[in-house]
Amino acid sequence: MKAVFEDDGTVASSFLLQELGLKMAACTSDSELHQIAVNWGCQIDTSQIVESAWDDNAFLQCAQIIWVKSGSIRLCLVDSGFAEISLSLTEHDAIFLPAATYVRMPQCAGVFSRMVFTDMTCASPPLTIEEQHGKINKSRARVSELVTELCRLFYTLGWVSGTGGSISIRHGNRVYMAPSGVQKERMMPADIFVLDNNGDILRRPEGPYKLSECCPLFYNAFRLRNAGACIHTHAMDAFMCTLLYDKEFHVQHMEMIKGIAGHGFHDSCVVPIIENTAREMDLADSLAQAIESYPRSNAVLVRRHGVYVWGKDWIQAKTQCECYHYLFEAAVKMRQHGMDPTSKPAECRNCPQINDESTRLLNRIEAIVLDIEGTTTPLSFVSAVLFPFAAAQLRSFLESSWDVAAVRETVLQLYLQARCDLNDAVSDVVAVLDPFSGDKAAVLESILQNVQWQMSLNRKTTALKRLQGLIWHQGYQQGVLKGQIFEDVVPSFQKWTQNGLKIYIYSSGSIDAQKLLFGYSEGGDLTSYLSGYFDTTTGAKVDRTSYEKIASQIKVEPSRILFATDMVNEARAAATAGFKTVVMNRVGNSPQPDHPFPIASSFEEF
Repeated sequence: MKAVFEDDGTVASSFLLQELGLKMAACTSDSELHQIAVNWGCQIDTSQIVESAWDDNAFLQCAQIIWVKSGSIRLCLVDSGFAEISLSLTEHDAIFLPAATYVRMPQCAGVFSRMVFTDMTCASPPLTIEEQHGKINKSRARVSELVTELCRLFYTLGWVSGTGGSISIRHGNRVYMAPSGVQKERMMPADIFVLDNNGDILRRPEGPYKLSECCPLFYNAFRLRNAGACIHTHAMDAFMCTLLYDKEFHVQHMEMIKGIAGHGFHDSCVVPIIENTAREMDLADSLAQAIESYPRSNAVLVRRHGVYVWGKDWIQAKTQCECYHYLFEAAVKMRQHGMDPTSKPAECRNCPQINDESTRLLNRIEAIVLDIEGTTTPLSFVSAVLFPFAAAQLRSFLESSWDVAAVRETVLQLYLQARCDLNDAVSDVVAVLDPFSGDKAAVLESILQNVQWQMSLNRKTTALKRLQGLIWHQGYQQGVLKGQIFEDVVPSFQKWTQNGLKIYIYSSGSIDAQKLLFGYSEGGDLTSYLSGYFDTTTGAKVDRTSYEKIASQIKVEPSRILFATDMVNEARAAATAGFKTVVMNRVGNSPQPDHPFPIASSFEEF
């Protein structure tokens, strides 16, 4: 059997065929075919034999085996990237086609039979045949052609001369990448490498082509920024900037900064600079570190080498690449004329809003999202007041509230959490007895031991947080607890809301616990100032997608949200999602590693 891409005739790799779920074998008889089907995990008693019947275009809702008895046939399958693969089958070839496969038979010069497995089915096709072929026609070779088109364009700009530079575009579950060491202006679509999302080569161009050494660096952008395209250039202005700047390229108050995602005219544009290595692939680790350390940057400069720029798709990557190169050229020329690219324009120098660094954090901001510990509230309140209170009241609370519905539900959650911990082989996990076993005293004792174990490890499971919240709720209502806040919280809340800003809380503590702290705070009931609350049910605070969910839920553009926290890893995740971020350095906060974010010791500095 021969498998080639229909658009350019290049060979489809075995990796790709396996990815599509295809299985192939040689077969000479019906009995042998049945044995092959069994070996492939098919249930023979659910199959139907169909002799040489086929719709020209079909979406297979049942898995099938096609066996060529004599002559030859040609099948065309559509992969997930909407590229068409031609399969040439000759006498005695047998092939397994999984359900949900788009297939057509443009050529039949032989006799074949089909085994249709009615137990291996899928839902209706997501596209009609006409829609499917429309997408094929639009996507066939389109991405490969786009890579070559962009390389020719960038060559005319002087960005990829001397075979230098490269481009990669991610399309579906496939990556299209320009080869290494070729004249970029003379490339053809058939010269492009095609890889999967793991970096395995699915299609290698014919001839002496080598996979680009940029490959691991491109995949860093795909993996760490969910990029859809990455561009590497050797432009002279990028090269010069790495000589004129030390560790960071920095400009501000330039119109083209607005072309960089998450930036405006008044923002600073900062691009990290990493040191070059003899082999390009050896840059992968330092590039990954720069990407993580500078979440607002969509580019990394390489000393005496060039620049890598990425975007969510090829359009944004190209746009940002052009804007960055404009800024590089502007910075070089401004320095030639003795001007500072980081200076403010004359008309802005007497403008307090622009000149005062403390007010820039709130420039164009519509919403503020606040952490609690180390941000609105001293770290010691949670560790020295709330946690000890919950531990001290644990037994008496459970004994007195055992039959309360919310407590019973929380006990069940603790039991299920312990089951999960045991299944995951969590070290030293303390088991919880089945709450429906009838032995209340034994169950309660196991709950106490499990909760004490979780609290000793400062775990943040939903079940534990809920139980602590119930205990704290009782303490707040009885007046035993008061939510501690920094003295600048109340006046800042008042000022922000008067200026039309919305305030949200995002903490690892449960939403109920958040409402209690601000509802029974030392400054009174502050819940009227708050527009919403988020906890770990939204997602981990170090996960970029959590902040994307928050922006979507409050219906504010990420670039118009300010997130304040005492943890750099949380600030980095928020910044990667497009938020403006500030790291709080309150009295008593834990030391943080070096980072590129603004630092404030009080909300008044905003």
